[in-house]
Amino acid sequence: ESASKSVWTIGVALRPATLPGSSESQSGNNRRAGDGTELGLGIHNEPGAHILPISPANVEDFVDQVVNTICELLDAAISENLGHDHPQPKAIAILVNNLGSVSQLSMSVVLRAVSDNIFGDLAKRHILAGCKSPRVYMSSGTLVTSLDMNGFSISALIIHDDETEELLLAETP
Repeated sequence: ESASKSVWTIGVALRPATLPGSSESQSGNNRRAGDGTELGLGIHNEPGAHILPISPANVEDFVDQVVNTICELLDAAISENLGHDHPQPKAIAILVNNLGSVSQLSMSVVLRAVSDNIFGDLAKRHILAGCKSPRVYMSSGTLVTSLDMNGFSISALIIHDDETEELLLAETP
């Protein structure tokens, strides 16, 4: 329960999933406006909150832009929800999830952008402000998918206590 109150996730996709046996319009693939990417969409094809334009000339600039936007939104949500009555965070765990059809090469570009954003701007992040020596755990993979959705999600878990950190690091059979 403690962990569920300290985790946030946001996803982004170039297009929603194509549902088996459905036409493109029935699956929601036609709802994206122009050449944009949908921010905040759900894995069950729920519409996103924003359409981000795809304007940078190369994929690395685009991924940096999207990841920076996601990290800023996560930081704002965490700041707003944690308030000042929580103990100082000890660590943060970041999970980068392939939502279905992003290639391994593209996911490595995303993971690098997340790493650069988190570690490059760590001092600016409210969630770890004041931590003497914050630990950051990062992982990625294809863990929760939505068929062929071409996108990824980033989850952040703020760790306040030793027990949560031990459970995160525990071996699994």
